[in-house]
Amino acid sequence: MKQILTALVFIITSSVISSSAIADDFDDVAATVGKYFEGTEQGRPNLLEEAFLPSLEIQYVTPEGTLGRITAADYISRFKPGAKANRKGRIVSIDLVGTAANVKAEIIMGDRLYTDYLLLLKLDGVWRVSNKVATFRQR
Repeated sequence: MKQILTALVFIITSSVISSSAIADDFDDVAATVGKYFEGTEQGRPNLLEEAFLPSLEIQYVTPEGTLGRITAADYISRFKPGAKANRKGRIVSIDLVGTAANVKAEIIMGDRLYTDYLLLLKLDGVWRVSNKVATFRQR
């Protein structure tokens, strides 16, 4: 009986710890995406450097229908310190398993609604955006 009770306590404790760790990961993923939003909205390229892995690549379909690609360095260089942009982002959904997450985000810029699909990885205990696929439509 004592062994069964010990096993149940272990399972319950593991579930609580696991649930708490998952909640922390969701919060950390949201905070990383928040750095992306704030960096682009407030002209804070340093936040983009914190949010993105250096190997990040942004992919999109060009107006001609071909594959467009931008590196993290090129994208970050487009944001000048202190130059605020008229854009507002929000997280639509987060899907997280282990050390990988997928975030669907929307960004309103003028008459366009951008949808970003962000892939994140947890490396050395830190969540960072590893890749981004983007598209937009008129609002």
